[in-house]
Amino acid sequence: MWKQFRQVLQWADPTEWTNGHAAHLQTFMTSEVGVTLRYHLRNLHIQNCDRLISSPADLAYHAGHAAGFKSALATLDGMASIRSQPDEQVDGVTDDLEWMRATA
Repeated sequence: MWKQFRQVLQWADPTEWTNGHAAHLQTFMTSEVGVTLRYHLRNLHIQNCDRLISSPADLAYHAGHAAGFKSALATLDGMASIRSQPDEQVDGVTDDLEWMRATA
């Protein structure tokens, strides 16, 4: 499945992301599979940062990779945020990696 996902180059217009979607994502991230996924994502983030520190020859590549991975994690965090209207205030965690540190 992942190989098929990587090969799709066409833009798709998804339905609007709602608070209901965010609530379902929060529920998933606190499930057994979601907690395991969080641990794996956190470990991958740590590995990316370690590669950045320990590979001065490929510094630009590893810096870009680490920044891109952190941005992806921040996107997931943002998608799990319940937003109130019209102020767009975030209820709950606001740190982009806090959901990975939270205990289940």
